Amino acid sequence: MSCRSFPRCQYHRRVPIELTRCGAILVVCVGCNAVAGLDGLHFENQAASSVTTSGAGATASSAGGSGGSAGQATGGMGGSTNPYVAEVMADAPVAYWRLGEATGLMAADATGNGYDGVYLGGATLGAPGAIPGDTAVSLDGIDGKVSMGDVLDFADGKPFTLEALVQPVVLPVPPVEYGICGKRGSSPMGTQGFLLRVRDDGAPELRIWRDNVEDGVNATQPLSIVDYTHVVGTFDGTTLRVYVDGLVAEEHPTALTLTDAPTDFDIGHDAVSDYMHGSIDEVAVYDHALSDQRVLAHFVARQ
Repeated sequence: MSCRSFPRCQYHRRVPIELTRCGAILVVCVGCNAVAGLDGLHFENQAASSVTTSGAGATASSAGGSGGSAGQATGGMGGSTNPYVAEVMADAPVAYWRLGEATGLMAADATGNGYDGVYLGGATLGAPGAIPGDTAVSLDGIDGKVSMGDVLDFADGKPFTLEALVQPVVLPVPPVEYGICGKRGSSPMGTQGFLLRVRDDGAPELRIWRDNVEDGVNATQPLSIVDYTHVVGTFDGTTLRVYVDGLVAEEHPTALTLTDAPTDFDIGHDAVSDYMHGSIDEVAVYDHALSDQRVLAHFVARQ
């Protein structure tokens, strides 16, 4: 299918991003890296093949060629035979961002389900990763994040799991809190969403919101700043759990269920929490709650 028709294309997603070379809000066609205007009329048959992350927004800095899309297709899969990756894929994530791209604007979804994202702001590619021989994204704590658009809602009691490997540069201090991954937004009924984040005491937590009602589970041990920590949050329809390095840190039942959160799913930020200052790697989302045994298996595989 021609990319010139991609605003109506069923196979290409549109991800808004501001390209500083023209100052307009454009969209990137994940299917081929072509760039077009939101109205589909401003079309440039060029490929965005690298990203500058100076804190002023991602900038397309060269055109043509296919090197960027090749990297995106693999999702930075240099470590695809790694035991950790194999354990993640064995549990059938609905989205999995390896965040190992060397260049480009796009953060590829390694599942092939099409939840590709965009690196924005102060997002630096090629940071040391949690898996030997692979890389991660480093976020500057100012405006760096990875955005997937308004996707991945788990309404009406549907279970889910959020998983990431996280290494802050510095721990947050009150009132700062770092978003790890998730989404939170406002609707006419109030705040809606779900979020894995780092509290202002440096410990991770899983929070959910519906109609301004909030619930969550909190770890007590601050994250390490010298190594990656494996952080997982699950909801099985009745119980919330947060795991740190393979073990349950807290769990409790909840009567709260989710509804649609009309906002973007982001890595490193959400609509309210501050931007992550540090590196994030191997972010996965599942449409089921991982068991204690499977969370531990993921953690052990990374060692």
